[in-house]
Amino acid sequence: MKTGFCSHYRAWITAGLMGLLVACSNPLSSKHLVGLQNFRSPDLSCSNLDLSSPDLTPKVLRSLLHCLNSKNEIEAYENLSDSVSDENLLSLTDEVNGLAKVQP
Repeated sequence: MKTGFCSHYRAWITAGLMGLLVACSNPLSSKHLVGLQNFRSPDLSCSNLDLSSPDLTPKVLRSLLHCLNSKNEIEAYENLSDSVSDENLLSLTDEVNGLAKVQP
């Protein structure tokens, strides 16, 4: 029974994260690129995003949500991540890291 519960839990987390990524504002969308001379995002909310580590940490998760929320389309998720402690976010990031290693 525990295996089924874990699989169900992982499926919901994965679906939630995918929904987040699909619904969020894209700083590289074509609307931002109109009139630009080069292919760079004018949005500075992603400038401090550090993706050098292969593992997701609470700090990186918050930075990623801040970056993806450039048009305030996922503000509730960003506010939620800001209001939750690192220890509580660590359980989510550990689960995501585990899923990424099992299903790359």
